Amino acid sequence: MKNGFFAKLAWMGIRKNKRLYVPYILTCIAMVAMLYIMLFLHFDGQLELLPVGGGSAVQMMEFASWVIAIFSAIFLFYTNSFLMRRRKREFGLYNVLGMCKKDIARILVCENFIILFISLGCGLLCGILFSKLAQLGLFRLLGGELVWNFSLSLPAIELCVAGFCAIFLLLLVHWLISIHLNNPIALMRAENVGEKPPRGNWFLGIIGAALLIGAYVLAINIKDPVAALGSFFIAVIMVILATYLLFVFGSVLLCRVLQKNKRYYYKPQHFISISSMTYRMKRNGAGLASICILSTMVLVTLSCCVSLYGNISHTLAINNPYQLQVEIQRYNTKTFFDAEQSTHYRSLIQNTLGDTNIIKTYEYQLLRTEVFEDGNSLEWLLTDIPSIENKRSSYIVTFMTPDTYRTFTNDTTFKDPGNAQAVLFVPEQTPIYRTLKLPDQTLQIIAQHQIEQNNPNFSDQQIYIVISSLSALQKDLDTLQELNALKQSENAETEMENRTNWANVTWSYCFDTDVLDEDELQMEEKISRAFGQDAQSYDRDNDLDAYYVNLSSRAHTRAELLEFYGGFLYIGILLSVIFLSGAVLIIYYKQICEGYEDRSRFAIMQKVGMTQKDIRKSINSQMLTVFFMPLLFAGLHLLFAAPMLEQIAGLLMSGYSNHKAFVFTVLTAFLIFAVFYILVYKRTSSTYYHIVREAKEK
Repeated sequence: MKNGFFAKLAWMGIRKNKRLYVPYILTCIAMVAMLYIMLFLHFDGQLELLPVGGGSAVQMMEFASWVIAIFSAIFLFYTNSFLMRRRKREFGLYNVLGMCKKDIARILVCENFIILFISLGCGLLCGILFSKLAQLGLFRLLGGELVWNFSLSLPAIELCVAGFCAIFLLLLVHWLISIHLNNPIALMRAENVGEKPPRGNWFLGIIGAALLIGAYVLAINIKDPVAALGSFFIAVIMVILATYLLFVFGSVLLCRVLQKNKRYYYKPQHFISISSMTYRMKRNGAGLASICILSTMVLVTLSCCVSLYGNISHTLAINNPYQLQVEIQRYNTKTFFDAEQSTHYRSLIQNTLGDTNIIKTYEYQLLRTEVFEDGNSLEWLLTDIPSIENKRSSYIVTFMTPDTYRTFTNDTTFKDPGNAQAVLFVPEQTPIYRTLKLPDQTLQIIAQHQIEQNNPNFSDQQIYIVISSLSALQKDLDTLQELNALKQSENAETEMENRTNWANVTWSYCFDTDVLDEDELQMEEKISRAFGQDAQSYDRDNDLDAYYVNLSSRAHTRAELLEFYGGFLYIGILLSVIFLSGAVLIIYYKQICEGYEDRSRFAIMQKVGMTQKDIRKSINSQMLTVFFMPLLFAGLHLLFAAPMLEQIAGLLMSGYSNHKAFVFTVLTAFLIFAVFYILVYKRTSSTYYHIVREAKEK
């Protein structure tokens, strides 16, 4: 037989089973297009030219490409199993009629080549056509300007072709092995063979319940955002395994319980639906579990990404309450900034801005150093650091005034601790301290509080000390400066012996102007140049006034947030579309395959008097019995994952988390998805009904 004959049989097989193959091919096309778009954006040089953070956007696109490629392989293998089960009868018939398995293998090769050719051709065409639109959408989210020019990405095309050729080769090998291992009778009966309940079903159920409870407990009890990020993937794996085990166990258990309930089971609308579920109990459980997992992935992805992007304004307001912050630290002196120096820096800013009006300002100084634990005291040691630090706990501390603390926290009720007294703000599980020993004085600690959460002005890795006046520490700084000078002049045996404690004094000036948002970056650049020129006028090695400056602007932070969270939202939307498409296709194939399996049974029942109305009732009974379980479990997974997701979102938002906004986003995502889920099931159940009704017509 000529090869053209096998190609015709392959094309005829695809055409005759278009109800199965069209959604499958469309999914392959969508996967190819999505992968090309992600790779196109990854290799796109314009992303790296963004003013802020283009590099991280490129990395996000690479990550998304890997996710799409891996998901495509797993998902196409899963959906291909539906096609394989449906087509085995046809190939068994070919074998009975005299066609050897080698010839069947040729048909399979032709089928796979046809589907691969259509998928790559149409997928790459769609990807190329929509790549510019996708690029425009990404740049809009990131707040960048796009240069309009049509381009192809040869590396993206090559990787797409190589990746999907490898996937289809593995699919073909899977097909060939399955055909080779089965005899013609087994192939013809494959679609009609019922399933036996799995061995150790109760054992599987107990393991599944234990895994699910463990994952839920892990999600609820984690309080540290960094730990939440590390534990999230462990919890995800536990939930996936538990979902599959519980759905298979639950499907078998539900069938047995309902069959024992004679008053329920022997009603026409329930009898057929429960019998059908029993016939395919394991596949039914695995299919529902897959739908549940994909639904959960959609909900989690959308909830997190939309929440992050929607909280940009809140995060910006917390992290950058002023348009611009200038922070100055000197190289060669450990003294506080006096009025003359502060005036010099303020004048430099005002002269640089020219006619721009400064609307609101705030000025403060901070002292950072290291202290060591000494019983129930904290001690600021100036010398002998190496021999002490191996025996005592140490902390980085920041000294500030009451006015600075009130500004950082908006706590107007905070009172001045008074002379020779201090108030501590410490991380969790910090011991209680009573005194603070300085070289020239001892401060009494009159109160110790936990650091305010979700405040970017505070780190949970430091201790913050509020005292009445920072000038009271000047003598200690002078002593430290003298010791540093003395150590540098001596010939110490080792570098460690030459070490003294450190201290950094910073002067910060925050202000708002009447400059519009689009001109903020230009203002930041002008001030940066002005301070750069001023700093060069000092001798960095010897001049006591030599300094370096750090600028933080709201415009720069906004651009970084848009780039970071916009990239997350963009990838989240694309991945959600892919996961949603996967869930819809599994639902569709589940209904199609079950419709073909149940068609002959409904035909027999119609011959003994079952009406179309009874068929409708039976279908609705089956839907209400099992088809809404994935949605309910997805909602349950999302509910228990929400605390962990909120902590991770707070970590990504620089420690700030808007609880009400997050809860609203999660609830909205679930409600919208639930409506979509119901519509999909209504549409696919009508397809199931049409297949069943075809039996009577034939």
